[in-house]
Amino acid sequence: MIRVGIADDHPVVRSGLRALLSSCDDMSVVGEASDGRETRALALDVRPHVLIMDLMMPGYSALDLMTTLRERASGVAVMVYTGYPAEHYGPALLRDGARAYLGKDCDPSEVLAAIRALHAGRRYITSDMAGVLAQRSSIQTSEAAPHHALTPREFQIFLKLAQGDSPAHIADALCVSAKTISTHKARIMAKMDLHSNSELTYYATKRRLLR
Repeated sequence: MIRVGIADDHPVVRSGLRALLSSCDDMSVVGEASDGRETRALALDVRPHVLIMDLMMPGYSALDLMTTLRERASGVAVMVYTGYPAEHYGPALLRDGARAYLGKDCDPSEVLAAIRALHAGRRYITSDMAGVLAQRSSIQTSEAAPHHALTPREFQIFLKLAQGDSPAHIADALCVSAKTISTHKARIMAKMDLHSNSELTYYATKRRLLR
């Protein structure tokens, strides 16, 4: 029996996944979480074989959790299940220890296939993710879009700033200080050669990075 944990801050998503998994004789939902702290506890205390984890949740995001899970719950295979396109976060999260990165628009059968692959000790690479990885390997850094130069954390903060969130609000959401967010913002502006929040928002909108 594959023990599966579900971590998502939207009840309808958790309910849908639970219903999907309940139709499978070889899978069992052993716990759910609705924010980053609950997700951390689910992984460390319950130890599911596979953890289906949303990318952005209150408290700790998947970006924040991957180091802890890699170091303290290496037996838990992480599947990131998100509405963000693969090219934004996928390569970094796979590099940091996630075993799969699936979009929430994927077919339910692909979720089940990924769970079984992860339980068997394999990665699961979707066709979208394979295309992103191939593209990343074929382009030079100088040819990449400016936001590709951002670290995963910087990109996370960049999106929040582009959506109009204040540094104080972002700091509360990510459980860090406002000064830390301001430092990240300065680095983001420098890397992308942008000079105002309106330029950040224009860039993100033009590139269709906002959801």
